[in-house]
Amino acid sequence: MEAFSRQLLMAERNKKIEGIKIAPGDPSISHLLFAEYCLLFANDDLFNVNNLLEVIKEFGDASGKMVNFTKSSVFFSVNVPPRFFKILSRRLKVPHMNPEEKYLGMPLLVGKSKKKCFTHLLDKVKGILSTYMSSTMAQCSKSLMINTITNTIPSYTIIPKDTIKEITASQRDFWWGFDEKKGTYVTSWKDLNLHKDIGGQGFRDLKNLNNALLIRATWRICTNSDAEWVKCSSAKILHIYKFASCHSKEGLFMGIEGYSEKYGFYKKT
Repeated sequence: MEAFSRQLLMAERNKKIEGIKIAPGDPSISHLLFAEYCLLFANDDLFNVNNLLEVIKEFGDASGKMVNFTKSSVFFSVNVPPRFFKILSRRLKVPHMNPEEKYLGMPLLVGKSKKKCFTHLLDKVKGILSTYMSSTMAQCSKSLMINTITNTIPSYTIIPKDTIKEITASQRDFWWGFDEKKGTYVTSWKDLNLHKDIGGQGFRDLKNLNNALLIRATWRICTNSDAEWVKCSSAKILHIYKFASCHSKEGLFMGIEGYSEKYGFYKKT
């Protein structure tokens, strides 16, 4: 895939294809690679599409690998006219991508309603818990269920606070055996999240996990300023203010406000 990446970069350098820009002044992006997956970006015209297909064909002839277009999909911006949409789709010979398409388990497209985009995580947790009768299971079995299964579902994703609250509520009701959310919680869920050595059940606090992922993202931005993804993100969100002064709901860095100040990564200008 590294050879394919070099071919795409050379084609972009030779003006054969033109990647997209997140914001004016930031570097263009023509492709993203992860393992055997590849995301390609280009302008919505036949010149870019034909040259992109030519690069794919040249790579296939040289490497002996073929692109499975039946398992590929294409997505167009809402600004693309329907006539261009049909012409380019017919030339690419790939189906249109479902707006709810997922990449490595996460939504590829995140709209204005972030809670709606991550509803599948909540549905997955509820689906797993609903297959068991919490009122008849032993407490130790329910603890093991939460620790090893439902706590691991949102392990590597920064998710909205409302989704965290609903996932936590589902786990709490399951552990206490409340099928209809009726009953008294003898101990707070915060106490149950404590380590077993100090009287808790060792459940993962999803809010703290979210904070840890945000802090890690902050640290990577501060220590990898030369990385392309940092440059693109900075051009979109951090082009005026320092990191600590960004609003908590701005794009990718939603909810990250305050962490940079608290941990001293950046200071306000």
